[in-house]
Amino acid sequence: MLDWSIKLFRIRGIQLEMHFTFLLLLAYFGYEGWTYAGPVGLIWGCLLLLAVFACVVLHELGHSLVAMRFGVKVHRILLLPIGGMAQFDRIPREPLKELAITAAGPAVNFLLFGLLVAVLGPFSIDHIVALPLGLRQLGFSLAAINLVMGVFNLIPVFPMDGGRIFRALLAMKFNYLARRNGPV
Repeated sequence: MLDWSIKLFRIRGIQLEMHFTFLLLLAYFGYEGWTYAGPVGLIWGCLLLLAVFACVVLHELGHSLVAMRFGVKVHRILLLPIGGMAQFDRIPREPLKELAITAAGPAVNFLLFGLLVAVLGPFSIDHIVALPLGLRQLGFSLAAINLVMGVFNLIPVFPMDGGRIFRALLAMKFNYLARRNGPV
């Protein structure tokens, strides 16, 4: 079987992998940066994407570390162009545990947002509409991206975190697998 992922390193025993298509996204961000500001733009475009995916890794580690605390084995975190995915050996059938595991990811994004705003101060849309060409602008961009990532992940649609949170909340009232009476 062909493996399309590149093994990067381990964090707390969790294998971090990057799908090869991530390199295409990196090339695209580099190209867009180049067309915006030449060689400096190429560097900042690639740096922005790598910083965003560092935040994605932290988001997935949020899920993973809480899952490990509940005895769930985490096989890997896979980075894809559309985001990250932590691969667990199972999902706990206790709603509060699933709720804690799921909420940990967006909580990391909100924490990163808060830390960046605390360090950089408030920002406006003017700070984040263009490719960042400095560390302060990169910080503003990452703050905005973490806020959007945290909110977006809370959309109550499965398999997004919001859908999993909604499922866990429903499971507090109903069984995960409801039995049917009569023919299907």
